[in-house]
Amino acid sequence: SVSILENDKFLLDFFNKRKYNVQKYDSNWSEFGLGAIPKRNLDMVSKASLFVALWDGKSRSINNMVQIALRYKIPMNLRYFNDKN
Repeated sequence: SVSILENDKFLLDFFNKRKYNVQKYDSNWSEFGLGAIPKRNLDMVSKASLFVALWDGKSRSINNMVQIALRYKIPMNLRYFNDKN
C-alpha cells in the first residue's frame, strides 16, 4: 500500500495507473489545528514499510517525515532536488 499526501496528484496518478493500493492522508485542520500536519505525517509514515520522498532540503513537513521514519526505523529512499534547475 502507498501513502500519498492530498496534494501529490502526480504521485497519485503514477501509483493508481500501476494498480497500487493508495492510502490518502488528509490533514484534519478542524480537529488538530496547527498540529494537523505533524499528526498526518505521523499517521502516514509510521504505517509505512518504506518511506520514499523527493526533498529540496527545506520542506519542514518532509523533514518531519524523515525524522519519523528514522525513529520508527523505516527504510528510506530519499532523493534531493534543486528547484532552480
